[in-house]
Amino acid sequence: MMCLSGYANAAEISLCPSAAIIDPCEASYVHYAVHELRQQLGSGVTLDAPVLLYDFNDAMRESKPIIVIGRSMASRLARECNSIPQISDSAPGDDGFILKTVQLANGKQVIVAAGSDSRGTAYAVRQLRQLLCESVSGKGISASLSMYEKPRFKTRGLYLHQHWRYNYPYATWSWSVEDWKRALDIAACMRVNLVLMWIHMDMMAEPLTIPEKDYLADIRQVIDYAHRKLGIEIWLVESPNVIIDSPSARRLPVEYRNYYAYHHVGDAQKNPGDINDIAIINANREALFQNIPNMDGFGLIDSDPGGYPGSPASDFVDMYVKMRQQLNHCNEKKTDAKLIYWMYNGWGNETPADKNWRTVVNGLIKNVDQPLELLVCYNPTMAEHAQKLIPQPAIAKESNYLDKTIFFSYQIVDGEPGFPLTTINFSGIDTTYDWIAEYENLKGVMANVQTYIVQLPNIYYFVGCGWNPNMRKADEPAVLNSLVKMIYPQQADILVRAWTLMHQSDANAAEAAAAEIDSILEQRQIGRIGLIGRYIFPDSSQIFKDLSVMLRLCARGNRVEQLIVAKADKYMITQAMADYLLQVMKWQKINGYFGCYNDEESTKRVWNRFISGDGNYRPKEAWQLFIKEQPDEDKLNAILFKAIAAGGYADWIQKDIAAELLIEK
Repeated sequence: MMCLSGYANAAEISLCPSAAIIDPCEASYVHYAVHELRQQLGSGVTLDAPVLLYDFNDAMRESKPIIVIGRSMASRLARECNSIPQISDSAPGDDGFILKTVQLANGKQVIVAAGSDSRGTAYAVRQLRQLLCESVSGKGISASLSMYEKPRFKTRGLYLHQHWRYNYPYATWSWSVEDWKRALDIAACMRVNLVLMWIHMDMMAEPLTIPEKDYLADIRQVIDYAHRKLGIEIWLVESPNVIIDSPSARRLPVEYRNYYAYHHVGDAQKNPGDINDIAIINANREALFQNIPNMDGFGLIDSDPGGYPGSPASDFVDMYVKMRQQLNHCNEKKTDAKLIYWMYNGWGNETPADKNWRTVVNGLIKNVDQPLELLVCYNPTMAEHAQKLIPQPAIAKESNYLDKTIFFSYQIVDGEPGFPLTTINFSGIDTTYDWIAEYENLKGVMANVQTYIVQLPNIYYFVGCGWNPNMRKADEPAVLNSLVKMIYPQQADILVRAWTLMHQSDANAAEAAAAEIDSILEQRQIGRIGLIGRYIFPDSSQIFKDLSVMLRLCARGNRVEQLIVAKADKYMITQAMADYLLQVMKWQKINGYFGCYNDEESTKRVWNRFISGDGNYRPKEAWQLFIKEQPDEDKLNAILFKAIAAGGYADWIQKDIAAELLIEK
């Protein structure tokens, strides 16, 4: 993943044919990585997958190149060959690995792919697979390959948000079990080792229906895949005291229940200080833990959504005491299952919020059995009032708890809720890493993701910097190029240009790039698929399909601005604005985003995010300044409103767009 210099152009060792040697006692996800490697090498014309062996002496008798996989086999080889580095718990360390080609004294070519632990070995095998994708033949590896890597942060996590209701495949709530597996495959390729999920148990209540139990069974299957196939830890999280148990909600299938239509309706928000309400909360948690006993950890956000007027911090701590008992009883890991405190706005009746954070943290450490970990969400780019509070990491540091604390950098990788657009926010990510530098003992980093595939560049950079701080020394094109090689290695130039143009103002270049992508798609010339590209869904061409539309959206927005600055003919400007709006609507109809809250009234409240969010606000502002100066404003507005009407939306939506642009019908 982090090989920014690309594939070395040294002599290749062909791995067709070859043999792979692995200890059968290796973790299941290492065996899965080897299975994927053998499938990759066995595909195509040769159909010559490496021979799989479990005995070291059998492997040494093979005349083919040998892929030595895992610490135990590498250590066995090191006793006979001084060129093989010794691997220990500390060298390279947790999740670290070596990937090295060696020629033995008898001339045999050996590729060592091994980590200090099983997860490191799996990363080594995936790196080997990626280098094969980048090689000229697709089947060879550099004869001078030598990689030694270990992560900066022990934990590198993603929160895949399931609240927002828009179209497949952009919204995580719409994913099938197979989609979740592919998403986790992509995460593993980027060396993510923790995924946080909010599965909305808080939209279910006892007694659970058969469809609700089936829904939870699907999540259980996803977690099992993460464990057995990828070595990824899965935590679940929910609101502390929201249980949507209204009859109107329960009449709907789980996938159609809108959290924001119900979470403040009636008595959905329970009082943890009330004996009857806490019984409902506890029954909900018990059902969750019984139906998904394989989760690695469970936690609560301390607010938004959640909270109860006047409820003290002790109520929040008491919920954790009960959850510890329930996990000990229901979870497969028993006392090793983790409890997670997601620090956000705070729970308690003290002011300011940092007093509540401190009270809860100290209460949890004192009253709740380990393991307990913290997600601290203080963000250096948060609003000014939040920055006046004592930072959450500082509270963890006060309690000597940084080694069990993950810095959760919210809204850095992806806005939320926000109109799906690929953005490049490497500078914001750099600011985040600069800010947490003083907290050297932090266990890990995490980012939220709303639109997973759309935001791959930011995800890749965020996780990459959490693995290898040197990634920040590379310029943006080099980072993007290293990601592109993991997706479409034979289309690196156009994909890097396309992503770069998404946040530049060259309208002609963006339109040309979109046309080039269309040609590639029409002629099916994507070429070899990289390690991540193999798992892109619904199909491997999805990134190109999305970019074709988004590039034209950005190009037409830029053209509006350019024409206004150039004082072009007012009718030309108006037509350009109409073209831009129609392209925005085209992309919106694909991704389904307007009304992420999924009801008409809240849709209207967030429409401005559709028309002006994340890089699209400039055409709107330019148009508003332009139209105010026109003596025939009404006539130009009428032309633009006609274009909006041509988008095919309901009348109330047309009016709302018009209001957003200050257009009078």
